[in-house]
Amino acid sequence: MKEPYPYPSQGQGEEAFRTRFKERYGKEAAPSAAYAYDSVMLVAEALKAGKKTPDEIVAFLREVEYVGLTNTIAFDENGRITEKPHVMKAIENGKFVTV
Repeated sequence: MKEPYPYPSQGQGEEAFRTRFKERYGKEAAPSAAYAYDSVMLVAEALKAGKKTPDEIVAFLREVEYVGLTNTIAFDENGRITEKPHVMKAIENGKFVTV
Protein backbone atom coordinates (compact mmCIF):
# COMPACT_ATOMS: atom_id res chain seq x y z
CA MET A 1 0.00 0.00 0.00
CA LYS A 2 1.31 3.44 -0.95
CA GLU A 3 0.79 6.33 1.43
CA PRO A 4 1.03 9.57 -0.61
CA TYR A 5 2.29 12.76 0.95
CA PRO A 6 3.07 16.27 -0.32
CA TYR A 7 6.68 16.72 -1.41
CA PRO A 8 8.13 20.13 -2.33
CA SER A 9 8.79 20.47 -6.03
CA GLN A 10 12.39 21.11 -6.96
CA GLY A 11 13.40 24.69 -7.71
CA GLN A 12 15.43 25.65 -10.77
CA GLY A 13 18.73 25.93 -8.93
CA GLU A 14 18.48 22.85 -6.71
CA GLU A 15 19.87 20.32 -9.18
CA ALA A 16 22.90 22.51 -9.98
CA PHE A 17 23.42 23.06 -6.23
CA ARG A 18 23.37 19.31 -5.58
CA THR A 19 25.83 18.68 -8.43
CA ARG A 20 28.25 21.36 -7.19
CA PHE A 21 27.93 20.06 -3.61
CA LYS A 22 28.79 16.50 -4.65
CA GLU A 23 31.75 17.67 -6.75
CA ARG A 24 33.11 19.74 -3.89
CA TYR A 25 32.46 17.44 -0.92
CA GLY A 26 32.34 14.01 -2.54
CA LYS A 27 28.93 13.10 -1.14
CA GLU A 28 25.27 13.84 -1.70
CA ALA A 29 23.81 16.97 -0.14
CA ALA A 30 21.17 16.44 2.53
CA PRO A 31 17.61 16.90 1.24
CA SER A 32 17.31 20.15 3.20
CA ALA A 33 20.70 21.61 2.16
CA ALA A 34 19.34 23.92 -0.54
CA TYR A 35 16.74 25.25 1.92
CA ALA A 36 19.47 25.90 4.48
CA TYR A 37 21.49 27.71 1.82
CA ASP A 38 18.53 29.93 0.90
CA SER A 39 17.88 30.65 4.59
CA VAL A 40 21.44 31.79 5.20
CA MET A 41 21.41 33.91 2.04
CA LEU A 42 18.16 35.60 3.11
CA VAL A 43 19.63 36.57 6.48
CA ALA A 44 22.80 37.75 4.72
CA GLU A 45 20.67 39.99 2.47
CA ALA A 46 19.05 41.51 5.57
CA LEU A 47 22.45 42.15 7.14
CA LYS A 48 23.80 43.69 3.90
CA ALA A 49 20.78 46.00 3.95
CA GLY A 50 21.88 47.23 7.38
CA LYS A 51 19.34 45.34 9.46
CA LYS A 52 20.84 44.48 12.85
CA THR A 53 18.13 43.60 15.34
CA PRO A 54 15.76 40.63 15.18
CA ASP A 55 12.82 43.01 14.65
CA GLU A 56 14.60 44.75 11.76
CA ILE A 57 15.46 41.41 10.15
CA VAL A 58 11.86 40.17 10.51
CA ALA A 59 10.54 43.40 8.96
CA PHE A 60 13.02 43.03 6.08
CA LEU A 61 12.00 39.42 5.45
CA ARG A 62 8.32 40.38 5.32
CA GLU A 63 9.06 42.81 2.50
CA VAL A 64 11.65 40.92 0.46
CA GLU A 65 11.08 38.72 -2.56
CA TYR A 66 14.21 36.58 -2.87
CA VAL A 67 14.96 34.43 -5.90
CA GLY A 68 16.68 31.46 -4.31
CA LEU A 69 17.74 27.96 -5.26
CA THR A 70 14.50 26.40 -4.05
CA ASN A 71 11.93 28.97 -5.07
CA THR A 72 11.19 32.66 -5.23
CA ILE A 73 10.76 33.28 -1.54
CA ALA A 74 8.35 35.78 -0.01
CA PHE A 75 6.66 35.63 3.38
CA ASP A 76 3.11 36.35 4.50
CA GLU A 77 2.14 38.24 7.66
CA ASN A 78 2.54 35.01 9.69
CA GLY A 79 6.07 34.36 8.42
CA ARG A 80 5.10 31.50 6.12
CA ILE A 81 6.47 31.19 2.61
CA THR A 82 3.70 32.38 0.33
CA GLU A 83 4.18 29.83 -2.42
CA LYS A 84 6.05 26.59 -2.75
CA PRO A 85 4.57 24.15 -5.22
CA HIS A 86 4.28 20.55 -4.06
CA VAL A 87 3.82 17.26 -5.85
CA MET A 88 2.36 14.11 -4.37
CA LYS A 89 4.89 11.31 -3.84
CA ALA A 90 4.98 7.92 -2.19
CA ILE A 91 7.64 5.35 -1.47
CA GLU A 92 7.43 2.31 -3.69
CA ASN A 93 10.09 -0.42 -3.61
CA GLY A 94 12.30 1.86 -1.54
CA LYS A 95 12.18 4.78 -3.98
CA PHE A 96 10.19 7.99 -4.22
CA VAL A 97 7.60 7.92 -6.98
CA THR A 98 5.22 10.64 -8.10
CA VAL A 99 1.59 9.63 -7.66
